[in-house]
Amino acid sequence: MAKARKVPKWSEVREWMIVVTSIAAVIVAVVSLWTTAQISGIEDYLHSEISRRNSELNRISARAELLEAMANARSERLSALQTTSDSMIASSLRVQRRLIEAQGNLGLVTRQVSVAERALDQAKLRQISLGAENARQVAAFDLFKRQKAIESATFRAIMFQLYDTEPSGAAMVADIKSLRASPGEEALQPYMARIGREITNVCPSLADWKAKLPARGVPPPRPTISYMRGTPATQIAILTKKAQDDWSKGYDAYLATERAFGDAQEKENKRLVSEATKCICQTLVDETHPARDICPTAES
Repeated sequence: MAKARKVPKWSEVREWMIVVTSIAAVIVAVVSLWTTAQISGIEDYLHSEISRRNSELNRISARAELLEAMANARSERLSALQTTSDSMIASSLRVQRRLIEAQGNLGLVTRQVSVAERALDQAKLRQISLGAENARQVAAFDLFKRQKAIESATFRAIMFQLYDTEPSGAAMVADIKSLRASPGEEALQPYMARIGREITNVCPSLADWKAKLPARGVPPPRPTISYMRGTPATQIAILTKKAQDDWSKGYDAYLATERAFGDAQEKENKRLVSEATKCICQTLVDETHPARDICPTAES
């Protein structure tokens, strides 16, 4: 037969329960003590952490307020900038429209300017042509006046020599220096004045010019007849004819000498006038008007 199972007694169970309860109470007390100590440290830590967190929260709050204020200020500035931007955009659009209109006007103006430039170029060409023609006419008129002045001065120099018995360079220079334009030829006066002013500079030796003339003859005395009283008439006639013939021969020799002197004088006058004409011409020569253009006897 099987052995019978032992049933515990209730009193023993209760004692074990009391022992277990006591041990549990001790454990609970120890745990409570340990927990209290831990909780105390944790509380201090939490107080410290809370204080630190509060400080951080205060700083964060202050910073948040500052950021909010800055955000508000930036928002206001942004709003102002937005307004300004809208105004600028509107102004830009107006300017753009005006620019488009101006570009259209500019195209028209450009075409007008192009037409005006072509007209101006043509006007300039005409002006250049007219200027060249005017300069040519002025130069031609100036050349004409120089030639007329030389012609007039040369003619006056020739006329001066008609009153001089002996050609003289000094007299010629003095006459040239006294040249003045004739009535009705006042336009030639500047050239006449220049001729008189420059004649000694251009030809300094003209005043020293001397004529090469032969000696002039002496007219023979009037014939006289000497005869004694009672000389026959035939003898008187013979003596008279001889005296007349001798006077005629002497007078013919005198006339020949005078003709030779006159021919030499005319030749020297021409030579002096030729020299004076060259000098007169040279007084009006310059870079624009060379001698070949204004001097009648100049070599080409």
